[in-house]
Amino acid sequence: MPDECHRTASLAYATWQLQRAMASAAELGDVAGRVRAQQKMRSWQTVVSGMASGQLSVGTRAPAVSYTHLRAH
Repeated sequence: MPDECHRTASLAYATWQLQRAMASAAELGDVAGRVRAQQKMRSWQTVVSGMASGQLSVGTRAPAVSYTHLRAH
């Protein structure tokens, strides 16, 4: 479709989500909540790293699973 709108996510949005996850991990009092926040933080770190390095092209139809090698363990 020639008139199709192509949407992408910005690095600023991913960084904002990473900051939110980091704040939650630091502020939550219960262990389970901190663990969930830390998991989100790791996921957003992967997204930010992939976008910044150019290895992750946001807006492509490639599944994110193909970028699991970017995760820092």
